[in-house]
Amino acid sequence: MKIPSQENTLLKVSMVVQDTWAIWHEEDTRGLSASKFDPEKLKDWYGCNSKKWKALLKRTNSKPEIVFFGKDPGKRNKNYTDGNKLSIQCFHSNSSMDLLIKGVLENSCFRGSYMTDVFDKSFEERGETISLKDIKKKYKTEWEEIRKEAQEKFVKLIMDTKCKDIIAFGNDAFEYIQEFTKDKFQTSDMRTLENKIESITLKESNRKWSVFKVYHPSPLNRNRHKLSDQMKYLAKEIQVLR
Repeated sequence: MKIPSQENTLLKVSMVVQDTWAIWHEEDTRGLSASKFDPEKLKDWYGCNSKKWKALLKRTNSKPEIVFFGKDPGKRNKNYTDGNKLSIQCFHSNSSMDLLIKGVLENSCFRGSYMTDVFDKSFEERGETISLKDIKKKYKTEWEEIRKEAQEKFVKLIMDTKCKDIIAFGNDAFEYIQEFTKDKFQTSDMRTLENKIESITLKESNRKWSVFKVYHPSPLNRNRHKLSDQMKYLAKEIQVLR
């Protein structure tokens, strides 16, 4: 994405990620404390152009009907970037957040689900990370373009694929999904399910999507350890809805 009037702004794209799948190699036994795991090994397993990743994907039963959404890419990690592009699959790094997602999903019915971010880019100002909230305040014109692109991508993804169930990690991703759909879809009232999962239903053109909000897996979230119980409940809930 080219930021409007980029030559006149301090705002730059710092990282771009591509969508991925909730699958991991069987020999990948990293636990939650694997922050020093060999970056080259991860590139071999999960590199965007890795033959091992492509072979793993080919032999895995993918589930495009389930899509997980984070808010946006995390802080720039120089071990896993090629220019400003993430060189490994997103959600597959050594971060404690990605490792928690791995532990919760890899041996569950959610293995093979699609994974992406509401915003597939992160940004910087004078070389320092800048949040979407601050971009909205300081760069209103640029923000409108960034938001529009993300909204168009979201709508296209759920309309053009087999997506039926949307799972948002945390409040921010869930709120952006609500914002992106409020004028384009029929939206139900909010429901609160077990384990404090929140849910809405979207309808458009004879199709229906269930949207669920679960805890964000960030180490800054004191409830992150409850994500496993939420996903166990959702595994049953999604089967009931179908």
